[in-house]
Amino acid sequence: MYRLLIVDNERHVVDGLFELFTNETRLNVEVYRAYHPEEALNWLGRTKMDIVLSDIRMPEMDGLQLQKLIVKQWPLCKVIFLTGYSDFDYIQDAMRHGACQYLLKTEGDEVLLEVVEQTIAAIEKELQMDSLVNKAKQQLKQALPMLQRDYLLDILEGNMAVSSALPEQFNNLEMPLDSQNRVLAMIGRVDEWNHHYSSFDRAPLLFAIQNIVEECLSPSCCVVTLVYERAKFIWLIQPSAALQNTAKPVSEEEWKLTVRFIHGTLEFVQRTCKSLLKLSISITIAGKAVEWSQAGHKLEQLKLLSSHGLGMGTELLLFEPEQENHGELHSDQWKYQSRMGAKRIELLAEYLENGQRYQFFIEYPKMMNAAQLHSKAPESFKQEIKYSFSLMFIRYLNKWNLWNELGQKVDLNRLTHMGHHEAWNETSDYYVELAEQIFNQKRAGHEQQEKDVVKQIQRYVQANIAGDLSLTRIGEVVGHSSAYVSRLYKNNTGMNISEYIHELKINKAKEMLVESSFKIQDISKLLGFDNDRYFYRYFKKATTMTPQEYRDRESASPRQ
Repeated sequence: MYRLLIVDNERHVVDGLFELFTNETRLNVEVYRAYHPEEALNWLGRTKMDIVLSDIRMPEMDGLQLQKLIVKQWPLCKVIFLTGYSDFDYIQDAMRHGACQYLLKTEGDEVLLEVVEQTIAAIEKELQMDSLVNKAKQQLKQALPMLQRDYLLDILEGNMAVSSALPEQFNNLEMPLDSQNRVLAMIGRVDEWNHHYSSFDRAPLLFAIQNIVEECLSPSCCVVTLVYERAKFIWLIQPSAALQNTAKPVSEEEWKLTVRFIHGTLEFVQRTCKSLLKLSISITIAGKAVEWSQAGHKLEQLKLLSSHGLGMGTELLLFEPEQENHGELHSDQWKYQSRMGAKRIELLAEYLENGQRYQFFIEYPKMMNAAQLHSKAPESFKQEIKYSFSLMFIRYLNKWNLWNELGQKVDLNRLTHMGHHEAWNETSDYYVELAEQIFNQKRAGHEQQEKDVVKQIQRYVQANIAGDLSLTRIGEVVGHSSAYVSRLYKNNTGMNISEYIHELKINKAKEMLVESSFKIQDISKLLGFDNDRYFYRYFKKATTMTPQEYRDRESASPRQ
């Protein structure tokens, strides 16, 4: 819906145009009116207007001055001027400042409606202009490195399954790696920072390390760098041949040459960082390339290797020994799942907090099934998952003070007294039941809040039937945007707010016509109509009778 503001110092002009546009069903506009420029500026300060229909000659501030203020605050707002024959100089100046149209006051209603309709079409066309599309593409291109990083981290952290859609996603993100070929993982860290360095000081040094590694490896490799935990690196590497011929997998011989090149280059990388940046770095590299679906697991193995034993030293270059038993990659999968568990718990907690039931129950079985299926996982692994879930639910219940409410539906004591010998399926089912109750409670609370807002809207309209009933004002009263208020009301009641206001005004008018001795012009004012003629037409359009005809008919009818 578009917002149209009518501005003129002549009340009858404003009221007539207000009636014209309010009753016009083919235009999707919400109509506002102002009887002088200051009132118009007040509206423009409260809400964005899409179109302003203004007289060009007004006392105190003319339309041209008003237009300049409008364009300053709302640059995309279209101004249409109502003018007389003698305003040609004004019109020229207005057009230079971006007025959309001008109309002679002598032109008929259909011309007015047509011009506003054309202006709306122009607004919609601007939203689809090539310049906006090109700007969006340019911004997307600038954001690509960040989008690539986030997507790869989602894969590595197990938040996104590797599927047949991977090639398409890589293509969309212009990923400098091939989704069909294996990938070699490498991690690194700065061993020790000068304690005087702030995070601001570290940022350019981290960027310099990234550039050194990529520059040194680029003759033979495609490299993507990811920074994690603020000062640690992940490098994902493929032979250059992977992108030169994506239809053909990289041969084992090509991989061997690439790995040999990387091994021989890393010492030079370390020396360069030490010499140029005065930083010692340690690097751990995988023994072999793996499929993308195993890249996250391989990365966790490298992190373990670099964080204990020899990996605790400084300026190290660790090469992971190749695994002769191909099954070993999966033998300690439970360890990988354990380390990923904390991240998945965070994701599930986010879904729980946001009321995302579907996403929660898609992710939840992955974690529970992983623990159950890994026969080599010790019992402590399952206990870790159990207590992680219990802690997640306890935090949620504490945050929203739901112990009493949900305690009537679910046994919450089990959260703090989880039996070691309780069957895994029983534990899983218990968490499902608790999550279901939480989502039900959130949905019920949301629905009740929406009903409360609807009642608040209706109370305001009833109490201010002769006052400001614009969507902007109603939105201010209930604390939401006018667009959200309009949508919420329609979804909950099946009618627009304007329809409710119309229905209420007609019913109130009928009531006062029959049960009071008020004059019709007084009833018109009590219901917020600025002139009697508009009230007459408004009432007759709804009932097919004038107010007087309705009063006479009802007075003549016998009372029950």
